[in-house]
Amino acid sequence: MEGAAGMEVASTDLFGLAQQKLGWLENRQKLLAQNIANADTPGYRPQDERPFESALSGFAMTPVQTNAMHIPVGQGDAGAMASSSEGVSPDGNQVSTEAEMTKVAATDNQQRFVTNLYSKYMAMFSIALDKG
Repeated sequence: MEGAAGMEVASTDLFGLAQQKLGWLENRQKLLAQNIANADTPGYRPQDERPFESALSGFAMTPVQTNAMHIPVGQGDAGAMASSSEGVSPDGNQVSTEAEMTKVAATDNQQRFVTNLYSKYMAMFSIALDKG
């Protein structure tokens, strides 16, 4: 498929991308819930999911920093990683319940966003197929 400027437009599986993002968000919510559940466990170190950008390698699109004022694109690895924390309590626990709850809220917002995008995309298909 070619665009107006004669450039080839790559096909991207948006349904697959949405499914992969939702799976990543689900895994992150599990890790964050585990962190909160272990907030009183001596020596527990909180875990977090690696950045989602690493999961985009199988898709035709690649995130690009288009402006110097944008946040740079990270190159994270897949899998869980230790979460950084401001401090360590006397029992060696590094869980900040407030920080973990903030991450849970942000992850919940991302889940709603992806679900809404998926719904809108399906509505466009319905209209295109004249079933709307």
